[in-house]
Amino acid sequence: SMTQEFPNDIYIKSLLTHEYCHRWLGVDGIKIKSNNQENAWLTEGFTDYYTYKILWKNNLISKQEYIEKVNEFIVDYSLSPVINAHKDTLGNNFWKDRDYQIFPYKKGFVYALYLEQFIQKKTNYQKSLDDVMFALLKKSKKQREITEKDFIETVSKFTKQDITTIHNEWILKGGTIPVESGSIADVKDEIKEIGLFDAGFD
Repeated sequence: SMTQEFPNDIYIKSLLTHEYCHRWLGVDGIKIKSNNQENAWLTEGFTDYYTYKILWKNNLISKQEYIEKVNEFIVDYSLSPVINAHKDTLGNNFWKDRDYQIFPYKKGFVYALYLEQFIQKKTNYQKSLDDVMFALLKKSKKQREITEKDFIETVSKFTKQDITTIHNEWILKGGTIPVESGSIADVKDEIKEIGLFDAGFD
């Protein structure tokens, strides 16, 4: 549907990359057992995380563009009106309300950002979230689909620390996922207080 004049900007790059990523996460490859959209934090949120990570690592977007996208996801997650919704509530309302529909993308991205750093620190920077995803891909091919328990066990195996408690608190119960300092290597981070903007339209 695009004209020849359509700009080849970050929007198009991320759209195409996101959908291609589903070939190995969510649609093909890693498939998680689910009755509705309660696990969209993984199938959509992690896909978004890898979308921008892949674009940056392959020089399709600049480091500054990557940083701006990370900040955008953190802001959208932090200001979401459904930030502390229970997992079942998110799943049941996914197709009913825009806030519920877009939130798993933000939540999964921030969770992936946290786990990336957590795994690297726990393994003395020998392993990353990539290793977890490749292990899940292998497991999914063997079992045809994975469960949320498989995800928890795989991360715990790599970190040698059981993440069940934090996973249940953040993903199941709706606790707020912290954004750790140093989430992006060689980037000095700071905290700024911002407010939620309301355009005023109904």
